[in-house]
Amino acid sequence: MLRAKKTEIVDSLRDVFSEYGLMRWRVLVEVRWLQCLADEPAVAELAPLSSVMKDVLNHIVDDFSLDDAERIKNIESTTNHDVKAVEYFLKERTQGNAEIDRCREFIHFACTSEDTNNLAYALMLKQGRAEILLPRMDRLVTALEQLALRNADRPMLARTHGQPASPTTLGKEMANFAYRLRRAHDKVANVEILGKMNGAVGNYNAHLIAYPEINWPAAARPRAGCKRPVAARAVHPQARVRAQPSGGGPGRRSAPMPGTSKRARAS
Repeated sequence: MLRAKKTEIVDSLRDVFSEYGLMRWRVLVEVRWLQCLADEPAVAELAPLSSVMKDVLNHIVDDFSLDDAERIKNIESTTNHDVKAVEYFLKERTQGNAEIDRCREFIHFACTSEDTNNLAYALMLKQGRAEILLPRMDRLVTALEQLALRNADRPMLARTHGQPASPTTLGKEMANFAYRLRRAHDKVANVEILGKMNGAVGNYNAHLIAYPEINWPAAARPRAGCKRPVAARAVHPQARVRAQPSGGGPGRRSAPMPGTSKRARAS
């Protein structure tokens, strides 16, 4: 736990890596999923949303406030379920709108909580990386490079195994650190952030029972800057654990997930 006087160090992280930030991303995921369903012609119960209704939903996301987060927490005290509280919050915020009345029950349609959560965490990581981590790494690399140039001819004693060794320059050592940090920066920047929206066990079961004619792997592909793995289960392997290609969509037997024994797969 950081001491109070040190909290300014992480102030920039508050809106992203906080419970408030997580709620904001959960709301966005639920709204985008509803909008996605409304755009699907095969969902006959839903007509495309009007521009007015899209604005209403977008404002709920764009104007999400601490009061909204507190309201979700209040609902959660009754539901004892954090994601269900977000669903009820959205239904509450859209009450009294005739257009949304016909599609309110499609909020969180066919989803398991992890569908909402894995995308919310993925978007949290994406924002934190793009807006906070990488820019600060860039600034640090630039500072190290400037130190390297200013001290290119400044001699210093180098060491090997803790013992005095051949001379080096302060500039060369700073250039070494700049190079290492730049490589780390590029690796972080190139990490794929994955996401899934395929139901409780990853097979689109509820989706297919309700609307078997829809190509759900295509329709449910994350549209918020996250890549979808070839196969995923209820809890998405966000830590870059990849699933093996299954060679087919719903209805075809999937290849075993990495790390599972024959006995576990048989059960």
